[in-house]
Amino acid sequence: MLALKDNDLTVASEKDISMMSKGLGLLTVLLLAFPTGPSFALEIQNFKFGLVCELEVELESAEVDLPVEWICFETETVYITGQGRCVYNRQDEHCTWYGYEFDYTGAVDGDEIFCRSASVLPGNLGTPKGVDEEGVTVNEWSYSLPPGDGHHYNPQYSVFGYQDETETVDSDQTVCTFNGEELYRFQYTKVYPALKEKTVKDSIQRIISDRADAEEE
Repeated sequence: MLALKDNDLTVASEKDISMMSKGLGLLTVLLLAFPTGPSFALEIQNFKFGLVCELEVELESAEVDLPVEWICFETETVYITGQGRCVYNRQDEHCTWYGYEFDYTGAVDGDEIFCRSASVLPGNLGTPKGVDEEGVTVNEWSYSLPPGDGHHYNPQYSVFGYQDETETVDSDQTVCTFNGEELYRFQYTKVYPALKEKTVKDSIQRIISDRADAEEE
């Protein structure tokens, strides 16, 4: 029989072939006993992105009404209308709420999900406590889910803003991974309104007219 050894073609005996086979068998056992990569146990279902709704629910066992929030309208376009309220940088602001939610199974304590979002236009990132970054287009963060099976809800908001005469449109894409594998992604467009001078004048005139009618009554 022939075997390749030290770059020369030499003859191998039946004993040599037997020893080589035993070595390969041991290598196979070792590879099976020690997997080369982590298991991908975490799974998500029923992913939704869109607008947030909130409802006060009264429970007999609770002394106060409890807020129930959920993604009520799925959409890829979010109009920043300022109809909601939020706290940003310790200030009460007009804002629009949106976000995402999903069911998950197989979460393990210590598992970490890594996310990266990228937007077209630069913006400020922050929380109710303060401003974290200014004028950025990329944001990276990580988080963990409670172990086992459950439901994850992540509300977000954009503070109301406007430009003179023309709308402002910004696109944002977020990708989240677990153990190096993509877990979920979503993309949405934020539309900020234009505030025209005529709109301001019409609104002021309407307020003056309504107050005059109220005084006459």
